[in-house]
Amino acid sequence: TEPQLKLCLNDLTYYCGDIPLSTSDTVTYYRETVTTKSCTICLVKSPNKINRLYGTSQPLNRGLADDIDRGKVTPSDPPQDLARFLVDEYKWDVESARKVWCFGPRNTGPNVLVDMTKTLQYLDEIKNSVQIGFTWVMSEGPVAGEEVRGVRTNFVDATLHSDAIH
Repeated sequence: TEPQLKLCLNDLTYYCGDIPLSTSDTVTYYRETVTTKSCTICLVKSPNKINRLYGTSQPLNRGLADDIDRGKVTPSDPPQDLARFLVDEYKWDVESARKVWCFGPRNTGPNVLVDMTKTLQYLDEIKNSVQIGFTWVMSEGPVAGEEVRGVRTNFVDATLHSDAIH
């Protein structure tokens, strides 16, 4: 807390022979997260309302966000190594561990997008757009506009127009 920080600075100044220290105002960073698995499937519509994406969110396994931050697992890891890590260390099922699309925000953050769809047509055509949207949402959370941390988002279904222009 701020009072404790001021006491520490006073002690530091005293023990360093009264050397003046230059400090700035303290800044507190907030993070948004989810605490339980979502009980409903959320819908996102494209601006023209033709394409629809469906998904759920849940907290990441305890410790996984820290492992991502420390670089124990990264999005640049080979997919089979990433999947093996998630299965061995965090007891993910093999199918979802193999279908991690990206991390976010900034493609390296402590949030994961998992493709949980079953045989969906045109998925490769929208994958990049979905990843960009995911990293954007993770950088500006839905409640306070702060970065999101420790969330697994499951992309479960989509209704897509067959014409790629839409």
